[in-house]
Parts: sequence; structure tokens; C-alpha cells
Amino acid sequence: MSSSSNLWLSNATHRVFGWKELLIEWNQTLQLPVQVKRVQDNLQAATDPDGTHNPRLTQFLTYLNYEQEGLAWFLYECISIRWMFGAVPLNYIRSLVDEIEDLDARFPLFPGSPYGQTIREFVEANLSVDELDEVQMLPGLVPQDAPAQEQFQTPARSSHSVRADYSYAQQAPFAPLRRTSRLSQAQQQSQVPQVPRVNRTLSSQFDVLYNAALAAAAAAPAVPKKLSIEVRFIRSKKGSDDDVVSITQVSADSYNILYKDKQADVKSNTTAVPRAAVVSFLSMTLRMLTVDEEPFESVQFTLPSMPTILVSPKNLTSQTRELIYDSVEATMNYWPVCA
Repeated sequence: MSSSSNLWLSNATHRVFGWKELLIEWNQTLQLPVQVKRVQDNLQAATDPDGTHNPRLTQFLTYLNYEQEGLAWFLYECISIRWMFGAVPLNYIRSLVDEIEDLDARFPLFPGSPYGQTIREFVEANLSVDELDEVQMLPGLVPQDAPAQEQFQTPARSSHSVRADYSYAQQAPFAPLRRTSRLSQAQQQSQVPQVPRVNRTLSSQFDVLYNAALAAAAAAPAVPKKLSIEVRFIRSKKGSDDDVVSITQVSADSYNILYKDKQADVKSNTTAVPRAAVVSFLSMTLRMLTVDEEPFESVQFTLPSMPTILVSPKNLTSQTRELIYDSVEATMNYWPVCA
């Protein structure tokens, strides 16, 4: 096991930005980044059957900044850890597949990245039937306008296909031969421009498009990422069913409020909320926590450019709530971006 200096404390929260670029650089240089090493050490310690280090999944997700490339790589690590311990952390994987927006996308580039497999294909190939039932991964989308037979059957190919024979590029026009021409068949064929046959498999075409998309994304100018205010309602340190409120800025006086209820598996998004309504929403939410008969274990506040704090519901006094409102309004006055 790694030294304890590389393991998270139970209430520690860190964020790392730009996981796509970090993984690509790792793939190019093969030099293990310290951020990757830290995730691997904490994951190994968390899944060690004889260990005592039990970080919450939210600590991993926060460290990965909920970036899709980082989540996909972490899912790969959670499944690959079977090679060391013979078991996979299914509670982590069940929550990860809910956080990943497109399971039919490919993995980002990193050493060991499953080549030619989508995220869904990799999960299905490496988990047993019982494990897949427990993970409860949603099935892939099927085009609704396709006939039922075309969705599941591949049309039979004849031994002689006109499309397969016509593999040449468009040929240049040439003058037809007159009746008096005595050219041989070989001479006639020599006048037809010979174009090399192109034979690309479907997977190779996808690879070309995938690499072109990566190159275009790398060449695009970097856009500063706006950070978000996050309030996490923690039910248990060992669980991964926290409720989360994310507040993001749309314009100077317009904000979006996204609420994720993990137990009910429901997300609600309130858009174009003015500043005063955001503070009112937080005020009602925090005051409701103080009268809850079955309260959450703790509440975690993550504000950009400020330290993350952890508060128990009993300590959400009027003075504490007022300090939280002031901090939120200070963030609204000068909303930071990712440097």
C-alpha cells in the first residue's frame, strides 16, 4: 500500500481540472502523472480487503471534477483492479455508469485504453451476468425509425455484389470506340485509368473519424471553464447516494440550479434563476435541514476560490447560515473561471 501521505483524509476535498489533456499527455510521454497515481493509490487502498481506508466515492468524483474523460478512465481503473484483488467495487461502478453521459462513446486516450471498444462494450465484456444485473446499466439507444428486423439482423450478402465490384473511384469519361476500330480488348482496357482499390473496414473508418475529432478538439482554442457552487448532502460516509445541488452562472443575474436526488434517481433543473431567488432557495433548504427528524450525516459546501467545508446539520445555526449566504453572494459578485 502507498504511504499515508498520498491518501485522502475522510473530510478532504480536492479538484483537478483538464483530465482529457492530462490523460493524453500521459499516453504520449508514458510518465505517470502524480494526479493519476493519487487516484490509483486511494482506489487500491479503498478496495483492499484488509485495509481500513474507506474514502467516499464522492471524493474520487470531486477530484476528477466530474469530467467525462476522467470518469471514463476511473471506470476502467475500477474494473481493472480485479486483476489485483479478484473483485470489482460494484458500488462504485453502479454510480459511475449513472454519471457518464454517453456509455456508447469511446474511452479517452491513456496507456492501456481499450482500443476499438466503447465504454458499454468494455463493461459488458469484463463483468459477469450477476455483476451486470447489480450495476443496472441502461441499455443502448436504438433508432426508432428503423424496422424491427433491421435492428437485430444483418442483411444477407450475395456471392456477387455489384456494390462490392464497383470499388473504383469515379472514372474519367472517354470517347466511345467507333465500329471501324480494331483495338484489342487489352488495348481498350489500358485506356481506362486504373485507380487503386480502397478496402476500409467499418472499424477503421470509425478510428479515422475518432482521431480527426481528437485533433480538432486539441486545435480548438481553450475556453475558460466556469466553476460551480456545490452543496452535497451526505447520508453516510460509506455510501454513494448523496444528494447534490449544483449552482452555475448563466449571465450576470441568471443562474441554473441542478438538484440530483440519488436515492430516487431523479434530476431536476431550474434555469434562469435570479440572484435573490438563489439565496432564498439556499435559505429554505438549510432551514429545512435543521428540523429534519432523520437528518443527513453532514453537508459539504464547495465554493470556487474558497476552502471546502463540512458542517453537521445541528451546527447550521443562523450565524453559520448567514456566513454561507455571504460567501455565496461574494462568489456571485465575481464569479471565477478555471485558470
